[in-house]
Amino acid sequence: MIGGVAGLAGCASLIPPPKPTIIGVRLLADDTINPSPTGIASPVAVRLYVLKDDTAFMQSDFQTLFASDVQVLGSSLLLKKEVVVPPLGNIPIQDTVPVEATLLGVIAAFRTIDLAQWRSTIGLQPSLVNDVQVNLTGLTAQFIPVVVGHKI
Repeated sequence: MIGGVAGLAGCASLIPPPKPTIIGVRLLADDTINPSPTGIASPVAVRLYVLKDDTAFMQSDFQTLFASDVQVLGSSLLLKKEVVVPPLGNIPIQDTVPVEATLLGVIAAFRTIDLAQWRSTIGLQPSLVNDVQVNLTGLTAQFIPVVVGHKI
């Protein structure tokens, strides 16, 4: 009986660790992003967040989130990246994210924030490649799923 229990304990070490969750994000801007008062497109600061949950992210206003994101998001925040995206920008970001990650969040610091759709989220599939695109058009930042699965 002791040998049987010891044998079972050894089986636990044969279970492979979970495959990593990988994100591939493409920040894609058109020629109308972040328009000036005269309508000229301008670069925009974009923050990408890897989160455990989106409660604090969705409840926060832009100014508070942009100024104090680490404090506001607390233990939900797993990873953060910031990029300035120019008009017609096409910026790829790839990373392996922690196993606790359940979603991506994005905010864009548009100059007319009160009129903007400045925040978006998208769920992640664990242990898979999650390719998404963030479309930046005018005063809108929006996730578009591209591919979820294993790349061949």
